[in-house]
Amino acid sequence: MSNFLQLVLVNLKKKSEEKELLFQFKIFKKNRVNTGVRTITVCSKYVAIGYIREVLLHDIRGTDLNKKYNCRENVSIVKFRDDKLLGIGMENGEIELIGVSTFNRIKSIKGHKSSVNNILFSSNFKTLYSCSRDFTIKIWNILEGTCELTLNYHIDNVTSIFLYNGKGENESDYLISSSYDGCVYLYDLSSNANANKLELGEPIEDVIIFKDKYLVLAVTNIIKLYTLEKLELVKDITISTKTIFYLNRFREYIVAASFDMCIYFIDPIYKNMKRVKIASMFRYGTHLKCASIYGDILCVADNLYWYVQYYTEGQRQIGNNKRKYPTICEKEKIYVYSNKTINNLIKKFKYHDALMEMIKFK
Repeated sequence: MSNFLQLVLVNLKKKSEEKELLFQFKIFKKNRVNTGVRTITVCSKYVAIGYIREVLLHDIRGTDLNKKYNCRENVSIVKFRDDKLLGIGMENGEIELIGVSTFNRIKSIKGHKSSVNNILFSSNFKTLYSCSRDFTIKIWNILEGTCELTLNYHIDNVTSIFLYNGKGENESDYLISSSYDGCVYLYDLSSNANANKLELGEPIEDVIIFKDKYLVLAVTNIIKLYTLEKLELVKDITISTKTIFYLNRFREYIVAASFDMCIYFIDPIYKNMKRVKIASMFRYGTHLKCASIYGDILCVADNLYWYVQYYTEGQRQIGNNKRKYPTICEKEKIYVYSNKTINNLIKKFKYHDALMEMIKFK
C-alpha cells in the first residue's frame, strides 16, 4: 500500500496591529491631470509631466508655468538632469534634450529602435545612459549627440538602470541594469566589462542600490533584498498583492510605488534585519501611473490627479484613529498526525473526511 505524507493541520491566528507611522508626505497641491499621463519627474525647482505627445512644466509648488513642449512621438519617460536640462525619452526610441528656461529642444538623439524606458545623466553632465525595450543599453556623449557604446547582453525588455559609485570617487563606476529576462547586470564603466550578474528567472520591474550595501529589486509584488558584495539573498519583502513598478530611496527608507494605489516607505533592516517596518504609506484614489521623489518632495500622478507632497514629521492619522494595516494570518499551532484510516482516506482523495478524522484526535 502506498504511504502518503502526514496530514498537517495549521491553526491560523488573525492579527491586526496598529502601526505607528513615523512621518507623512502632506499634499501641498492637487491638480487635475490631462488625458494620457505617462510619466513625472521632479528636481530642485520644477516638476515636468509627460503626457501622450506633450510635456508640461510646473514649479515645485505645483503652479503651471505655461510652458509646453509638443513631441513628435509618444512620450515614455521624462527625467531632469538638473534645473536647466530635461531629457525626454519616446516610444520610437528617440531622446530629446530640452532647455528648461526656453522649453525648446537643444538636441535630438537617435539610436534606440523601440521605447526608451529610463534615462540617467552622469554627475559631470557629459554622459547620458538609456535603456530600451529593444533589449539594449546605450551610453551617449551629450555634447556630440553620439552613441559611444551599446550594451546588448540582455535578451528582453531592459526595464531600469541605476548608476552606482562603488569606489567613492567623483564619478559613478558601475551601471546596474534590470530586465524582463530575469537578469541583473553590474557593468564596470571603468573597465568596460561586466563585473557581476544575478539571475532570477523572473521579470524585474526596477532596481536600486540601498545604503551602498544592498541591491534592491522589484519582482512583481515582491521586493528582493540582496547583498551588493556577493549578491546573496537577504530577504523577500511582501507589502502588496499588486505589482511594484517604482523603487527609490528616501533617507534610510526604500520608497515603493505599487499598482495597489499606494506608496510605501519601508525600513527593510528594522531591528537588525529581524523585521521589516513600514515607516509611512499613502493611499491614492485611483491606480497610480508614475512617481518621482527629490529630497523632501514627492510627486505622484494617478488616473485623475497629480500631487505635490512635502515631507512632514509625525504620525499620519485618519480621523481620530491611527492607520490600521490589513489583517494578517500568523501560524499559531501546527498539528501533524497520521494513521491507517487517514492514510486510506487520502489515498481515495477524501480530504474532508481525512481532516475530520484528524480533528477527532487533535
